[in-house]
Amino acid sequence: NPQYEVELTVTSSLAQVLLIDTSDRARAGHVFVKAGYILRRSSDGEVIKAGERRAMAMVDFPIQEFAKVRAIRDAESRAANEAAELVRADLAAALGR
Repeated sequence: NPQYEVELTVTSSLAQVLLIDTSDRARAGHVFVKAGYILRRSSDGEVIKAGERRAMAMVDFPIQEFAKVRAIRDAESRAANEAAELVRADLAAALGR
């Protein structure tokens, strides 16, 4: 039986920057990942730690559409890994007390 439970909510968004004036297309962007968490004790449901961590990754947009989709997915993965490390550190600190 687990002693603790973690409720995790993760969202991501994309912001396009460096617009090309002649074509109204972006050359680059930022991928933002937000991870909210709640750590509870399983026995009584008491909240031990709750918080939110954010991470950002830069992405360049190639002209080819498939390459653009792949680049966005890779940037989202990098940002998610960074946010996960921050959440993991927060949870380890809370459980280490």
